[in-house]
Amino acid sequence: HARALRLCTEWDLNGDGSISLKELEKALTNIFPDCGEDDVKAIMQAVDVNKDGVICYNEVLEWLRLPPHEKLCFEDSIKAFMLGHHRWKYSEPGDGVNPMAAFDPDPKPTPRVPPPKAGEQSVLDSFTHPLLSRFSVFEEPVSGGSKSSLSHGIVCVRYLTHSVRTGAGFAACNVAIRRDAEGRCSIDASARPFEDSGFKGAQLIHHMLRHYGELHHAILEAFCSTIPAPQSKVSKGRKVSSGAACLRLSYLPFRDMRKKEAPPDADAFWSSMALALAKLSPLLHERLAGANIQLCVTGRRDVATFTEMLVSKVERATVPVLVGSSCNGAGMPLRKDSYNWLRLDNDEEARLYRLQLFMVTQRAVYAGGCEREPDGPNANAAAMCHVPLRKVASMVEATRVRLPDTPMLGNTVPSSGTLMERNFTNSTTLLTAKELGMSDRQTVMEVAQLLTAQGRKVAAVNAASAYSVGGGCSSGGRHALEEAWCTISSLFQSLTVAKDAAQQAVASSGGHSAADLANERQMHVPPLACVVSPNVEIFREGTVRGYSCLEKPVCLCGVLSVAMFNRNPGVADSPLDCPEDPACYVQQTQAKLESMVLGATDLGAEVLVVPDVGCGIFQNDALVVGGCLGAVLRKHEGRLPQVVVVGGNSAF
Repeated sequence: HARALRLCTEWDLNGDGSISLKELEKALTNIFPDCGEDDVKAIMQAVDVNKDGVICYNEVLEWLRLPPHEKLCFEDSIKAFMLGHHRWKYSEPGDGVNPMAAFDPDPKPTPRVPPPKAGEQSVLDSFTHPLLSRFSVFEEPVSGGSKSSLSHGIVCVRYLTHSVRTGAGFAACNVAIRRDAEGRCSIDASARPFEDSGFKGAQLIHHMLRHYGELHHAILEAFCSTIPAPQSKVSKGRKVSSGAACLRLSYLPFRDMRKKEAPPDADAFWSSMALALAKLSPLLHERLAGANIQLCVTGRRDVATFTEMLVSKVERATVPVLVGSSCNGAGMPLRKDSYNWLRLDNDEEARLYRLQLFMVTQRAVYAGGCEREPDGPNANAAAMCHVPLRKVASMVEATRVRLPDTPMLGNTVPSSGTLMERNFTNSTTLLTAKELGMSDRQTVMEVAQLLTAQGRKVAAVNAASAYSVGGGCSSGGRHALEEAWCTISSLFQSLTVAKDAAQQAVASSGGHSAADLANERQMHVPPLACVVSPNVEIFREGTVRGYSCLEKPVCLCGVLSVAMFNRNPGVADSPLDCPEDPACYVQQTQAKLESMVLGATDLGAEVLVVPDVGCGIFQNDALVVGGCLGAVLRKHEGRLPQVVVVGGNSAF
């Protein structure tokens, strides 16, 4: 439909992104001199779906997909002309006969960034989101500046010239919400155009997705803070904001190695916008569901290019999410006959594939389920089965932060013995996974699933990052425990709710504005607390199986996300936050673990599955942390019937 979009931009004489009745009449009379007023009104009525008196480009594309009438009519003639069909004997532009030739003096296509390879293109196909339907594309005014476009009800984004850099070296952005004397709102984004520095293929795609994804995420978070909270109005099971809100932003180009502005890449832009939307919480999704977001680009050809790609992304978002079975490892490639690269490799191709995993999981969670590919090379599409996720809403609604009880009296680690050598009464049984007949190599998620299959109410522990929601899962980072949790289950959505709650608590205290919170590294897991996520559903297998799809989801009683202190200076996304005083360190570590144990008891769990939390990349001493957990279990002896320790760390 590229030809139809190009014609729409030519008919849109004032470049406002829609075709009025007068513009339609002028265009149709140029094509069909005998066209009457009734014919024009009939076309307007047929195409204008929302009956707002103008025709948007998306409405034209939907209209073109309708089947033809039983008898040929004037409406079908217009369709045939816009689609370039010759059965109606209308000549093509540029042949000296058709009057529309004057509207397209330069039919040469607009140059763009070289398309990615076939495999990389299929990765970008996963980057879509249902809320992209709230976007539309307009032509940037030639003059006037941001102030002339500022009006009540429209939040405009203004890009400033300077930038800041994150610890990983990526150009990031600071955002600030501004209001003028008349109460009109705008967002200032301190960012700079992305420079590709000679990147190619997967390397270029990953850097563009991450750079623009971070930029758009910060802008969308700031914009959501200007939208009133959703009221009781419900649409298709989701709350929607009762007040209209509009965001207007421009395309921020990137530069090639010669510092020259590169042609726009609509696919990378909308893919990064989908990534930014996926990183938002369900509560912010509710606010955006009633908003309108306008992208302004320069030139009518760019309007057509970005609109066509947007329509394609929106259509793809309506397609059921497909996750591979154990036979194909969810479509992830093998490296050296294994999936260890998901944990170990850090090249750009590996990071891009991990980003794809994140997008597929979040799309499935947002859609309430996915389709599982059939097993076996000879299986057909009819054998495909639906894997429903029915507990997402209840998980989001019941997510909360659990604090410990009164401060623990014991500030030191017991002088002898590890956690496994402690003696408890029969009211609390402490076991290892091996003692349950399982392997020491099985993960906390695998043990939790096996125990749930036995009919037990199981809560499991997630070793969380306090500063990055989901660890590195939304940036393509290597997969440790938290990244694996957010890939195989619905947990990430719950953690984003905890982040929103933490930001609102800080903002309500008067310490920071909503925009400031998007700029600074904030803790979404309080220092002495844990995030309690009930009804977390696991629907994908673990890392060693390439995150293939399960036949049916496994619903855990809950997941407790606790953020241990970071003692490793090599961790980029977490500062060194360990107390220098040993007694204070032990006391606060015990408080973290106490909130974890109490969170499990609040959920009514019969079994708590615990890894050697904080003793991996954060380099906490396993003997110290194990002793702290033993002290906590002794204090709350009997509250949990059974605690299972996994990981095979004898010191813990």
